[in-house]
Amino acid sequence: MKDIKMRPYNTSKIPAWHGFANSMLEAISDGRKPPLDPETEAQIAAEVAGLWAMTPAEASVSPEEAEAMAAANEDLLAADSNGNTLPDLPVDIPLTLMCARVAQAIGSSRSVSDLTRPGAVTVLQIADSADLPMLSDVVRNGMISKRIRVSQTLQRALREKAVHCISLFRGESVDTSPKAAIARIEDALALRPALIVLLSDPMLLPKHLREVLPEPIRLPSLTQEAVLFALSKSHSRTGRVDRKKILALLPEGQILAQLSKVQLFRAFREPTTLRVAQDLSKGTVITATDRLLELEGSGALYTVARQIVADMTAFKNGTLPWSEVPH
Repeated sequence: MKDIKMRPYNTSKIPAWHGFANSMLEAISDGRKPPLDPETEAQIAAEVAGLWAMTPAEASVSPEEAEAMAAANEDLLAADSNGNTLPDLPVDIPLTLMCARVAQAIGSSRSVSDLTRPGAVTVLQIADSADLPMLSDVVRNGMISKRIRVSQTLQRALREKAVHCISLFRGESVDTSPKAAIARIEDALALRPALIVLLSDPMLLPKHLREVLPEPIRLPSLTQEAVLFALSKSHSRTGRVDRKKILALLPEGQILAQLSKVQLFRAFREPTTLRVAQDLSKGTVITATDRLLELEGSGALYTVARQIVADMTAFKNGTLPWSEVPH
């Protein structure tokens, strides 16, 4: 076999939050919660970034084999010495992407320390209410240290550090109704443990709570970096992917954010990172306006409905503050 010149793995553009997302994913997947140790997190970040100097596939395959892999849209950086890219066990794509989005919003475990200190109050907002249960899972079982007790039931006599985590959404049962959750939030404010409120629509909160709770930390919609992080877990045996080639194929973030979950998860069934990116680029964006245009009728109500859709779309994209949305 001919000697192959091995190229270094460029880690300069990999966001620091990748390490934080990885630690949350491992905590949930392994059923354990790592302590909030910045040094440990930095080590994890280095491993995720792939600080090895070269990739095993490049070090072991012939130039002809490497050329064939490239022609087949395979990612050499993701391949092991045998040319395999897919992990032995399947990866939970929705959970992986949620960890990435939470890490993007929060930043690092140092920020989590601030959110969980006694007296702290935090509101996390996610656009789709259907994602609230998974967001709660990531916050409770991945983001917060095992040294801290996390509870939705209010703890009035505590002998340990605790966090009250309350989800607010439109539920059908008594326990999950907005009224019940709002009552728990009001009671939690009178107690010392940190309070984290998870919601999709701030307007579910009564005015007196909106006035005292902090501005929500909004989880970003799907981004190219979130996809790259997920691919490094789901389609790589080395923890590395060819960022340059994938980014050249991925659609822009605004388009990614508007793809349906069906389109997204179908793309991740492709066998290689580059094929996933290609499939995502073929996705057709169906917006709320498109759905509205399918409705029959016209007149004043139709015009108002179009304006509501436009305002909510602008709010979701971050171009219109909530205070300027008519309500």
